[in-house]
Amino acid sequence: ALTIVGNLKKQNTRFVELIRKVESNPDCRNQTLEDFLIVVIQRIPRYVLLLGQLLKYAEMKDQEMLSLSLSKMKDVAEYIDQSKLRDINSKKSQKIHLQ
Repeated sequence: ALTIVGNLKKQNTRFVELIRKVESNPDCRNQTLEDFLIVVIQRIPRYVLLLGQLLKYAEMKDQEMLSLSLSKMKDVAEYIDQSKLRDINSKKSQKIHLQ
């Protein structure tokens, strides 16, 4: 998404104008579109940390569910990391083939 936004900003002046207008809205609190896109990615690791901390201090009756939740969230984080890595490798491969 960040690459697409970067490319659009280079190629489309109307897009740049729209983004500037939207980012100047006080509701955006001086954050850029890129800032908002990154926030979504940063949430998963935060959930892993939060669940780990909750598990440390949880009562016995809650530990099983928290442990399962932590495991699933780690799986999601790993899946995202692997998907990102595959995408990077695919782009590198395409670059090599185009040369």
